[in-house]
Amino acid sequence: MASRAVVIVDELLAMLGGGGGAAPRRRNEPNRAPFKSLMLQVDTMIALLSKCLEGDDAGRRLQRLERVCAACGLASAKFVVVPRDYYDKPLEERRTIVGAPGPEYMCKTLVLENTACTNSGCEDPNNSRFYCVVIQYIAQLQTHKVFKFVRSLMSNAKKDNYHFRMAYEQDAIRLTGYEHNAICPIGTTVPVPVIVALDIAKLPGDWMWLGGGQVDLKLGCSVSEFIHATHAFVTDIYK
Repeated sequence: MASRAVVIVDELLAMLGGGGGAAPRRRNEPNRAPFKSLMLQVDTMIALLSKCLEGDDAGRRLQRLERVCAACGLASAKFVVVPRDYYDKPLEERRTIVGAPGPEYMCKTLVLENTACTNSGCEDPNNSRFYCVVIQYIAQLQTHKVFKFVRSLMSNAKKDNYHFRMAYEQDAIRLTGYEHNAICPIGTTVPVPVIVALDIAKLPGDWMWLGGGQVDLKLGCSVSEFIHATHAFVTDIYK
């Protein structure tokens, strides 16, 4: 933890010491946007440093996720600590907190269960009982499209062997190790196949934000890296 804290301190000092290259504005035209952006980054780094130095379960989870991201090739991974009342705020404000360009970059992970699956586990990604499904907050999932896609993964699959619904919360926690509003498809307790909505893969800038393993922690990363790291399926699953 100490080494991670040193890295954060170094990044924080670099942030505070870096000068901007923008031309000075006139006295009656102050530009506070860069300052607000810097303060947001500083607050995030301080919060991350606090988690590392606390040495509690939250700090250990953060460090574990950072190691998992590094090990699976998710080099772009960026964690942001959000306020406790984050989910009480509108989506537009939440996207500002993490620095997303727009609400379409804000994503969440749902755990779906195929209650009619012939398998009881997640070993076979083509015929898993559970799937982590990543969608945008601004979109609506159509489970029938999930049914059609997953069924297409198996030849001569019987229609009666597919019936998707939201997994029970206790099953989602058991499989992922993460609680509600914190579910992340990275570093799950049980390897669960991942499905990413096609619209996310098409986002300009190749970036998205999703749960980071803790309610007050969000993960930003390259979409293409995420898809490669999780071996995710990509398909149209929206209404």
